[in-house]
Amino acid sequence: MWRAPSSVRRTTSRRRCGRQRYGKKADIWAAGVILYEILAHKRPFQAQSIQELKKVVLEGPPPPAIPGCSRDMEQVVRMILVHDPAQRPNTTQLLGLPIVQHFLTLFLSIVSRDTKIPEAIRVALEQDLAKVEHDVKNNVNFDEDTADPHFESMVKKEAGGQWKDRYLVLRPPELVMTLAPGKEAAPGTDRSKSIPIAHISSVCPADAPTGPGAPPFVFAVQLVNGTALVVGVDSLKLRDIWIGKVMTALQMT
Repeated sequence: MWRAPSSVRRTTSRRRCGRQRYGKKADIWAAGVILYEILAHKRPFQAQSIQELKKVVLEGPPPPAIPGCSRDMEQVVRMILVHDPAQRPNTTQLLGLPIVQHFLTLFLSIVSRDTKIPEAIRVALEQDLAKVEHDVKNNVNFDEDTADPHFESMVKKEAGGQWKDRYLVLRPPELVMTLAPGKEAAPGTDRSKSIPIAHISSVCPADAPTGPGAPPFVFAVQLVNGTALVVGVDSLKLRDIWIGKVMTALQMT
């Protein structure tokens, strides 16, 4: 059942038709149902009859968790599949989520490289994606100043099975990890390093690790050589700020 609860109510009771209007938020619900089915390989709402299915959609509990799904993608599904349309995100809010931004970046990279895509379609896709980025920048803020990619903070980095304190500085044209504020990256060591922005392909949220001292939130800086710098932080806001800042730096290169 891809139809939103408001749509189900409207067709179930004509007397309530004038009060239960639905529109774009119903489309968001439908997209959430499709996304759930793609990830879980089953429908989020199941029943033996249409009437029973309507009752499940209107009155039943949220769909079960999706095995093997990342926490960030699971959160996207949960944000969408809520009964109250006012509580569902709009398209701009969804497109501004770090996990969605990550996959949009990958999609744009594929579109730009795939020679089988006709030029007219490639240009149209790139223009559409550019508009998405414009809308997100003007409506969803990762930080107070999204235009400035410079940022720095204490972070954690996994080393030998333990998470060690490090200091991360985004200072285009490079991303620098050091042992402490004011320190310079030491060449030839994993304890500190300097990464040219041109060597970064994307940035995305990552599943938080478990174990003593593990940070609650993690993001991964993907490099063009196939490796990744995995960084832990103490808050969701700080993680999203870092993702937004790195993405801004990538767009400037």
